[in-house]
Amino acid sequence: MKKILSYFLVGFIFFLFISLFPKIAVASDPIGSWTFVSSMNAPRFYHTAVTVGNYIYVIGGSDGTQHIATVERALVNPDGSLGSWESMPSMTTSRMHPAATVYGNYIYVSGGEAVSGGGPVGSVERASIDPDFVLGTWEAISHMPVPREHHAMVALNNHIYVIGGYDGVLPAVQSIIEAAINPDGSLGNWNSTSSLISSRASFTAQANNNRIYVLGGNTDPGTPLNTTEMSLAANDGSLFGWSFASSMQSSRAYLGSSIIANNLFVVGGSDPCGLNSVEGATINPDGGLGNWEMRTPMNEVRKGLAVVAVGNRMYATGGVRECGDGAVLSSVESAVVSLPPPPPPPPSGPHPVVVVPGFGGSFSTKKFILRQDANDYHDWVMMPVKAPEIYDPFMNSLQTLNYLRGDKVFFFAYDFTLSVAETGNWLNEFLENEVLSENPGATVDVVAHSMGGLVTRYCFESVPGCKSKINKIVSAGVPHRGAVDDYFFWEGADFSSMDPMAKYAAKLLLHVYGLPEWNKVKIIQEKVVGAKDFMPIFDYIISKPYASLSDLAKNPVLETLPLSGDFAGKTMTLSGNKPKSTTFEFDVKSPNLLEKFLGQWRDGKPKKKGKDIGDGTVLALSSHVSGALNKGYDLEHGDYLNTDPAVSDILKFLGLSPIGPLALSPTTSSMIFYSEDPEASLSVEAENGEKIVQPDSNVLFILNPKTKKRKINLLALKRASFNVHGWYTSDSGIDRTMNSFSIFLEKNQSKKFDGFFN
Repeated sequence: MKKILSYFLVGFIFFLFISLFPKIAVASDPIGSWTFVSSMNAPRFYHTAVTVGNYIYVIGGSDGTQHIATVERALVNPDGSLGSWESMPSMTTSRMHPAATVYGNYIYVSGGEAVSGGGPVGSVERASIDPDFVLGTWEAISHMPVPREHHAMVALNNHIYVIGGYDGVLPAVQSIIEAAINPDGSLGNWNSTSSLISSRASFTAQANNNRIYVLGGNTDPGTPLNTTEMSLAANDGSLFGWSFASSMQSSRAYLGSSIIANNLFVVGGSDPCGLNSVEGATINPDGGLGNWEMRTPMNEVRKGLAVVAVGNRMYATGGVRECGDGAVLSSVESAVVSLPPPPPPPPSGPHPVVVVPGFGGSFSTKKFILRQDANDYHDWVMMPVKAPEIYDPFMNSLQTLNYLRGDKVFFFAYDFTLSVAETGNWLNEFLENEVLSENPGATVDVVAHSMGGLVTRYCFESVPGCKSKINKIVSAGVPHRGAVDDYFFWEGADFSSMDPMAKYAAKLLLHVYGLPEWNKVKIIQEKVVGAKDFMPIFDYIISKPYASLSDLAKNPVLETLPLSGDFAGKTMTLSGNKPKSTTFEFDVKSPNLLEKFLGQWRDGKPKKKGKDIGDGTVLALSSHVSGALNKGYDLEHGDYLNTDPAVSDILKFLGLSPIGPLALSPTTSSMIFYSEDPEASLSVEAENGEKIVQPDSNVLFILNPKTKKRKINLLALKRASFNVHGWYTSDSGIDRTMNSFSIFLEKNQSKKFDGFFN
């Protein structure tokens, strides 16, 4: 009896499984069954199609015997069926493999092949659309610099983009041209813009929310691709480079595509035989693509079809039964796409911008003056020397766009002597407590420079809750694979290769700790542990592979820190492209006896540097991120945020308008005065051309001092004896120290004294 019951139970479970499983499968597929809804007046393939209002227009192609110039349209009825197809005015030129797009009151068609074997044409023509959606007479309005066929065309922000294709010679081209659409619908001059990563023809393209997506295609006929690429378009028509998005499950060329409710679909095509399969991927909020999944297939195999969407329906028009009977199709089939509505838009208003500086960009009175721990970002401000000339021009440009500091613009100052893991957690707290508390419901744009980019990356990839706070990331001169010159500082206390801001801060730190000069390496390796986090993670010593180096010369943080597609999809990188400017390798020799005694060069003393492309500090190969929007400039490491066109490109990437000329105020020298007791207020009158910076009441900086002797006023905030000190600094570090003095004052009593440097 028990055995019978067990059989019955197993059978019942199996019955439930086979009953429920199909329902689950269907529920997971948003595309319903494809149904034939109409037939065009003429069969066609290798054509193009667009929609205007509730009308579908099919344009050009081939009917199987000749290239055609005809255009016909059909109305999409409320139930999704199609009305009768009716002829519209024909184009001026027969075109097979053309591309078309709609902008304003015009349909534009470009390129294609006019006669069999005749090669591509370069003309562009347009037809006006009247209020009843009837087309006017076609007219040629422009000629592309190079003729194209098997290409794609999209329109965004008053610009038309012509992408890839064949120019009459194999293989396919990567190049892209764009032209402004004038107010009367005519086209401006054609300009080259960022090229595709892959040569590509017979593909499909879509535009959505200022991004362009290219999908599939082939490089040579018969070799289909499954890769996809995407780029961001600026308002001026330029593109911010291309990056790979997620790959489709199937390779396919001669395919169609459409976008419905933030979902991208690819339909049909060939591999190399005709396909009826359909795939879909979600367009993420950051513009990246989710994983591709197979969807309900069409009834017909269709190569060289054209696909459009009206409302929540897709329509597949024409094509050819490749590897079947070879018939050219006139049929149109349609499927309903059942998707939840797209998520609500983010809160209105601009994203707050947080600037994260590099090594040496931050200052703390506790750390640098009082020699105390400064374990909270509240203890840190922008370094008064060098850092303002690097970061202020960009931050001031935001203020001209009504981004006010402390409201929409924030500077994240942090202890750069700590590891990026510690400061990455600080950044997450800063975003939560300082930025988002002022901007509830918003997400943040982070502009990170140098070491600050590693702090940002650690926060994004490894700190819980950080990723969801960030909208976009600008990664300017960030050593994602490490910086070779860091070896000189970390193992040898050699400052010669450091950029000016980092060099100033490092020498200031050594002065603060006050240890003997011969003990520099020990100070750095014990007190400036953050410097180890941008050691290289590739082979950079010619005679020693990375794996053979001591633990001192390796970088376990970057070895294990993820660099995900999520990070890349939100990021634009800025890299130097100055040739032979940046150390990428060197060989070593044995240190001498004194160097060994001092603990220098444990992995060898550098000799014979090799240089490659970079910004003088970070190699381009280290700052590039695969899948990100990568831009290159002829700039030094400290100039990304104070020089155009880099600043304008950052503003465009953040969706903001470029501003006028940027003003720099270089710092060549400074005086620092401070009281050991914080209950003191120091003040001084500025001379012409000087700037006074007072991060705390007991500390002041005089930037670019005119004389080396100044009258300083000290106001006692309590009854005490005050010890006052001073430094004179320049690019080379601490040049002169003022004779310190002590003075006893009653509360609220003030005293002037001479600050004098020999």
